[in-house]
Amino acid sequence: MSVDVHIDEKKIKLQVSRILDTRSFRSSNILSKFLYYIVSETLEGNKESLKEYVIATNVLKRNTDFDPQLDAIVRIHARRLRNLLDQYYVEDGSNDPIKISIPKGRYIPIFEKNNTNKPVKLNGGKHLEHRIVSKPVIAVLPFNSLFKDERTKIVCSVLCQDICVALTRFDEISVVSNYSTQIALEKLNDLTSITSHLDIDYLVTVSCLSDEKNVRVTIELHSIHKNELIWAESFDFNDYVENKIANYNIVIRKVMANIGGFFGLVYRDSLNTHKPNGINQMYAIYWHNRYHRKFSEEAFYEALNAINLGLEKNPDNSLLNAFKAELYLNLRAMDIRGDVDYHGEGSNLVLKALDLDQKNQHAWQVYAWANLLDHDKKEYLRSAERCLAINPNNTMYSGSIGFGYECAGEYEKGLELMSEAINLNPYYHWNINIGFCFYYLSHKEYDEAFLWAERINRRGLLWDPLLRASSLAQMGKKEEAAEVVKELITLSPNFAERTSSIVGAFILDKELQNTIIQGLVLAGIDVQD
Repeated sequence: MSVDVHIDEKKIKLQVSRILDTRSFRSSNILSKFLYYIVSETLEGNKESLKEYVIATNVLKRNTDFDPQLDAIVRIHARRLRNLLDQYYVEDGSNDPIKISIPKGRYIPIFEKNNTNKPVKLNGGKHLEHRIVSKPVIAVLPFNSLFKDERTKIVCSVLCQDICVALTRFDEISVVSNYSTQIALEKLNDLTSITSHLDIDYLVTVSCLSDEKNVRVTIELHSIHKNELIWAESFDFNDYVENKIANYNIVIRKVMANIGGFFGLVYRDSLNTHKPNGINQMYAIYWHNRYHRKFSEEAFYEALNAINLGLEKNPDNSLLNAFKAELYLNLRAMDIRGDVDYHGEGSNLVLKALDLDQKNQHAWQVYAWANLLDHDKKEYLRSAERCLAINPNNTMYSGSIGFGYECAGEYEKGLELMSEAINLNPYYHWNINIGFCFYYLSHKEYDEAFLWAERINRRGLLWDPLLRASSLAQMGKKEEAAEVVKELITLSPNFAERTSSIVGAFILDKELQNTIIQGLVLAGIDVQD
């Protein structure tokens, strides 16, 4: 029998929560999922379904054609889970009242009373929660250098280490050290064993092919759970004999732009594969990303609810405080008003986030945005530089900071940052489109401004029809502009009474404000304020 009839089910759930809260399990996403799944299924009366195939497809996200006779991945992780549980009960769990074990050759857990008379410190919750580390884990395998000459091997080795170091600057992902991958390569022969041993979600592999003058570097990003290649790119460097790949920072920036950040491939793949369960940081990030994609009032409240749930569990989470601050401060751009001083609340929350973690890049971006809304250009420029300095390779932030530079009237600096962001990663944040529109409006290039205004593509956002109408009218297309004005008035019936305050909410350059308003007047809006 797998469940001791004398053990209350709630106590078993509490015991699992206690185990998953320990450092050793928090650092192993796969083993935490494994334990959570087999305990939940057993308590729900589904223990007979706990076979290799079911665990492989439901826990390890293997494809439906998984064959346990050809792939020992479930047995490998089951053995690791047994060893980790044994270690837990020798160390952290020696005084726990309930012991959970998994017999060899089976996957149905056994629950027994732990023989101890020592007092127990309970630190779990009332329910069994999916307390799994929220950060995807990534490793960079040492380079495979073809036509190996010593110089190419050295350059590729340094590049590998630099990519690994650059990835560690993304706080939202966990990176396996280069040393650990080297040890795994020395001890294990095949890639499946290496990835299982490292307990990773994503793998970066790089190959170098060289002759006497040229070198080609090929970088690939693999999703371990989906068992597929999700991104690859090759870089050619010519005449490198005298100065071996002196500009390989181009490679690093390209890799970082595509892999890192909440809009990078790792997070896009993780969040698109399945919606996170439980109340954790990944759950909040999922809804925060969805809010940014839709930027609607409905998405706002969905994200706010997820963030508040996370803050109830951990009120001192710097990232979640920064997320909530951002939502409140964005209400000004969304033209949503209420009885609460959301601007003041948002400003206080982002200051709290920075007080909790000065290296929180997202918090510095939100703080920069708060300074724009306060029309404090000097403080915006200072906070923007602090944001960029934390991780200049994170194009999600450099692009958004570039948009802020446009709002602040620093047009060429903004153009440089935004252009680099979209060149490195085509999946850029949509507010960059507004930034480009501001740039071309400020330079009186109305045709180009309209093209970028169309790319905003957020029909429920006031600034979408606002910029399209103004650009069209400045182009002399007043009839088309008048049609767009109808969309604008539908979103904001009293827009004419508040035009100047809306346009001047976060645009600091008076000349740009006047250009936009002039276009709106030409489009048929009787500006009254």
